[in-house]
Amino acid sequence: MMTRNNALLRASQFYLCEGLPLNFHEFTDVQLYDFIETYAWEPFKGYDPEDLFTLITALAEEFVSISRSIKA
Repeated sequence: MMTRNNALLRASQFYLCEGLPLNFHEFTDVQLYDFIETYAWEPFKGYDPEDLFTLITALAEEFVSISRSIKA
C-alpha cells in the first residue's frame, strides 16, 4: 500500500515543476508554502500555495485509496 507521504510526493509532481523533497514533512508551514509557490507548474502560478497544497493532498488521498483497493 502507498503511504501518505509517498502519495504526497507523487501527487506534488502533477502540480509542481519540482516535486516536494523527501524531507518535506519536516518543513514548517511557511517553508512548505514557499516551496510550493516557488515551484508551482506554470498553469498553477498565481494559485494560493495553501489551495495548491489542498489539491496535492486530494490527489494523494486518491492514490492511497486506489492502492488500498488494489491490495484488497
